[in-house]
Amino acid sequence: MNRIETFSDKSRPPFGRAVMARIARRVLRAEGKKNLNLRIIFNSDRSMKRLNATFLGRSYATDVISFPLAGTGGNHTEAEVYVNIDQARRQAAREGVTNRNEVARLVIHGSRARSMPRQKP
Repeated sequence: MNRIETFSDKSRPPFGRAVMARIARRVLRAEGKKNLNLRIIFNSDRSMKRLNATFLGRSYATDVISFPLAGTGGNHTEAEVYVNIDQARRQAAREGVTNRNEVARLVIHGSRARSMPRQKP
């Protein structure tokens, strides 16, 4: 069974974190992932820029980063998905979609097994 937890720094997602967890759970089920502990963390430009620089060597804020943490390839996996709410709002405005739609898209993208990097640097 997949366990999904959601957290937020000072950035608030445009709708409930429980909704995000349901979306991620559906993605994991469709991807055939079982026994995954997934943490979705909603953050800001500042926090995302720091993560991107520290772990990926890039000096800018991105929209979503995902990290497998333990057990990759086995029966039990832990992962984190970071979603930048500030960037999601800008992308939503540019694409003409709702903030809710864009954040959901980023949660889906970050939760997909094949989008996760092989290991956390």
